[in-house]
Amino acid sequence: MTAGITSAGSATYNRAVASQPTDAIFAASAIRPDRSGAVRQAWGPLLLYVGIPLALCLYLSFNNWQLLDALGFWSTLGFYAAHAAVPWAVTALLTWGLYRALARWTPGLGVVTTLGSLLACVLVVPYTAWLMSAWGGGAAAEVLRTQAALGWSWGGLAAYAARATLLWVGVNFLFDRFLGYPRYRYAGQPDPRTAQVTLSLPASTVAAIDSRQTPHPPGSPEAQALPGFMERLKKPASLDMLLAIRAEQHYLRVITQAGSELVLYRLSDALRELPPDLGVQVHRSWWVRASAIETVEGQGKKVALVLSSGERVPVSAPYQALVRSIVDR
Repeated sequence: MTAGITSAGSATYNRAVASQPTDAIFAASAIRPDRSGAVRQAWGPLLLYVGIPLALCLYLSFNNWQLLDALGFWSTLGFYAAHAAVPWAVTALLTWGLYRALARWTPGLGVVTTLGSLLACVLVVPYTAWLMSAWGGGAAAEVLRTQAALGWSWGGLAAYAARATLLWVGVNFLFDRFLGYPRYRYAGQPDPRTAQVTLSLPASTVAAIDSRQTPHPPGSPEAQALPGFMERLKKPASLDMLLAIRAEQHYLRVITQAGSELVLYRLSDALRELPPDLGVQVHRSWWVRASAIETVEGQGKKVALVLSSGERVPVSAPYQALVRSIVDR
């Protein structure tokens, strides 16, 4: 069974899932399981919400030598701490609100973060104007008034919004794509770090590849190895007990014969660690074990699987043909 086959004439192979060579035509290299997820989840919020504003504060402080001369280092640092931290927090809150409000349409990271930053720029302008007028006195007030006069023109405001938006979008892109800390990726959206290769193959080649995906013998090392997300379960369970997994925001609901449990994990990482012949993804948020499927209910756009545990799992349109081919075997 090949989880990526969607029709008799085409197959989609994920290099992170196809961990064994299947044909001389192509061979996908396995990606090592990500064991550093817990570290990223612990340090990610601190770096994103504290480290970045602090770095921005230091940069702005040393970059404004006129204010440094007028106020001194610590007062200038305090000014830019207030100048950076509050807009950064407002931008994060507004982006999160838009992320939740737009969940029905599941826009990409760039759309969500750009809209969040632009909306925040509009809301924080009064705060920034007040801060520049209220901070310091004497020479410092004169410096800030002069700089404010240059910045509150339409061109200055547009430049401010462009810089803030580029920074916010770029930082979130960095955290999502390279640091493994996605904040505004919807459940089931593919991991952009995982390469996808789509090949059009003759039906005979697809059948040959499919026939070579045989299950591991019971008791073999491959059958006994636990994926990383199962090692986090409070109630220990073997791979033979796994029935299904479901993505819920940044968590993963693991359904086994012993019940269900939430763990902090990404679906894309879990799929990467599972044996490719064990089960199949049937929805952007669901993976099920092939042998756990009891019946298929419904037709057309509304199709659901009933598992041996009684769980009902929705099947989205792109996966329906594959699911029925599995059940009909």
